[in-house]
Amino acid sequence: MAERSAAALHWLVAPLVLWGLTRLFPPTGTRRKASTAIRTAYRLWHEHTRKCTDGCKNVHKALDGCEGGRELWAAYRRAYAGGPR
Repeated sequence: MAERSAAALHWLVAPLVLWGLTRLFPPTGTRRKASTAIRTAYRLWHEHTRKCTDGCKNVHKALDGCEGGRELWAAYRRAYAGGPR
């Protein structure tokens, strides 16, 4: 009878220990998402560069694009830095 109760105790304790470990350690592969302002600013800049006919396509740096693209990139950098600069 002692063997049976030890086995039952094992089946009770093991899941509780594993559950506790999942609460203690965060899951791997997760990361914090950027704030909405940063994502919005980057999306606007990215959409502009795909559709721009004034020179934003096929440039390697954001600062090499047109004036509108540079302004959108500056807005993204301000949002990334956390405020108006």
